[in-house]
Parts: sequence; structure tokens; C-alpha cells
Amino acid sequence: MNSTKRSSNNILVFYLNSTFLSIIISLLLVTVISTAFTNKLSSEIIGTWLYKINNTNIFLSALQSQNHYMIGKGVEVDKIPVQSMIFQLATNIKPNDVRSLLGNEIPGFYAFDYRIHIAGEGTNYTTLPHESSPPMEVLLKEREIAHEQLEEIEEEISPEKTNEKELVYIYQSHSWESFLPLLKGAKTPDEATSNNSKVNVIAVGNMLKGKLLSHGIVAKHNTTNVTEQLLSRGWNYYNSYQYSREVVEEVLSSNNELKYLIDIHRDSVRKDKTHIKINGKDYAKLLFIVGEENKNFKENLDFASNLHYAIEEHFPGLSRGVVIKNKSEGDGIYNQDLSDRSILLEVGGVDNTMVELDNSVEVFAKYFSELVWEDKDVGDF
Repeated sequence: MNSTKRSSNNILVFYLNSTFLSIIISLLLVTVISTAFTNKLSSEIIGTWLYKINNTNIFLSALQSQNHYMIGKGVEVDKIPVQSMIFQLATNIKPNDVRSLLGNEIPGFYAFDYRIHIAGEGTNYTTLPHESSPPMEVLLKEREIAHEQLEEIEEEISPEKTNEKELVYIYQSHSWESFLPLLKGAKTPDEATSNNSKVNVIAVGNMLKGKLLSHGIVAKHNTTNVTEQLLSRGWNYYNSYQYSREVVEEVLSSNNELKYLIDIHRDSVRKDKTHIKINGKDYAKLLFIVGEENKNFKENLDFASNLHYAIEEHFPGLSRGVVIKNKSEGDGIYNQDLSDRSILLEVGGVDNTMVELDNSVEVFAKYFSELVWEDKDVGDF
């Protein structure tokens, strides 16, 4: 009788604790929803934790709190950081990130809400990439090309071997991003825009396609003028990833051999952060950005890291490193949920020349191609 009573009491306590935990989680969700439009940091906190904590861990944590034997010997369950979550939601302060002390107090400081996964030479929280958001009228403005800056590029050498499959898809979500030396009269970063594919990042994509082929890798390159497409739909800058996602999904649905996605951009920071001279040659620095808010985050992070280390080994300082971004600043996904071999590649900045861009793309193509040739998961070449 006493044993049955104790068992009933244990079950009652278990259900009460489970109910209490459910109420706490519900309150946290209500708090997030109520502050979503005024408190960016709070929504980021809860979003990150919910991404990491699954329903199984919530259940097992409640179960373990009552009886350790019920979940098996030696089974470890991740603790749910309820107290820490409540503290951060209430104060907007992350104990392990001093930037959170200032994030809501200084206008525009949220732009530094990145995570540096690998810091290349000169990379720190004062030299992070900056993404400008020009209005549509700026993107539509036609600028005169500085033709004298379009230097001749050496012809590529035919590869010894070629993979006949189209494994790589190159595109440009911000196709208008251009470079000041290639535009007459342009002086400020906001003026480094052009819809001419000879002087914007589409030209960089063309370079990459040719250089990959010289290493035996066949790539498909999208040369769409994204500005025109956004205008035709009544969209603006902030819809650019929405549009490029449609493009990528369409091409993937018609070609199941495509495994690698490369979205080419250029940074808005100045030349002191995006230029380097190595062995007497000028290069535009490279930077890898990985979105955290998708199922392929770990795989894409590993892929970008491998590219960084391969380049760094032979061209120290050329890569600025690998940066992680979530939805608190930028898109946070960057179409990288569509492939586990997907990267956003920043090639140089607003002040880099065509020669510097070409030199860097050649290096990137070489070591990217080596990883592709070594990839056993893409099938027989």
C-alpha cells in the first residue's frame, strides 16, 4: 500500500514538474513574441537555444530531474539553461560577449553582431565585413565605366583533365556590387554600384567560371541582373536573397549533379582591409561567410574552414577568415540550406582593381578545385 502510494506521489510530482517546465518555456516564448519588434537580442537568444535544444532533451531533462535510473545508466542529458535564458532575456546581456553591454545603447552597433570562427590576418571586431543597403534609385543609376582599368587578363591554360559534370553553381545575390576603380567619378562606397556585368561582381563570377575550368571543374554561372528582377517585382534590396533563392532552387531542381554553391559578393570596407601584396603581386583579400540559421551549418562551416586553411597555407594573409552570421544581422541562411557545400564568398572590397580581383580568384579556384577533386561524395568524375 505504501509502495503504491509512493509511486503515485512520484508520478504526480513528475507531472507537476513537467507542467511547470512547460509553463516556463511557454512564458519564454510569449516574452520573445512580445518583444520581437523591439528587442532584437532577446529573440536571437531564444532562437539560438531553441535551435540547439530539441524536444527529446526537454523531456529527458524533466525525467532525469525526478529519477536518474529511468533514462538508463551513464546517459547524459544536456541541461536546459533556463536561468541563463531568463537572465539574458531580462537584461539583454550575454555573459560571454562584452559587445552585448553596448549593443542596444549605441545606434548601429548591432552591425558588429557577428561571430568570428577563424580570424585571418588583420581580422577582428573592428574590421568585420560591412553590408551596405542602397535604395533602389541608387542601384538603378548608370555609371560610366573606366575602360582603361579593364586590364587584359591572361588566357587560361587547358586542363590536363576535366570533370564533365556541372558540379558548381556560381551566382550573385547582389549583382550590382561593383568597384570604385572601375567606375568614373565614383568616390564613396555607396557609389560602388553598377548594372554593367563588365565591372560588377558578375565579372568576378565570369573569372571564377573560367579559372575553375582551367583546373578541370565545370561550373554553371548565373549572370542575371538582379536589380532589374527586383524592380520588375516591386521589390527592393532586402528581397535580394529571396529572389536568388528562387533561382538556385530552380537550377537545383533541373540538375541534380550540382553540389557546390558559390554566392559572390564584395565588401564595403576600404582598401586597407581588402588589399595585400604577396611575392610582389597585388591581391584582393577573400572572406568566407557562413549562415548559422540552417540545417547545413556545420558542414558548410567545415567546408569554408578547409578552404581558408588551404589558401592560408600557401598565401598567408590572403584570406580574412571565416565569419558566422545569424538572423540578428543579415539573412542568416544565405541559401546555404540548399547544399552542404555552400559558401558566400566576399572577393575584395570597393577599392580593389581588376588585376587584384583576378589574382585572388585564381588562387581561390586552384584550392577550391583541389577540394572538389578530392571529394569522394560527388561521385565518379
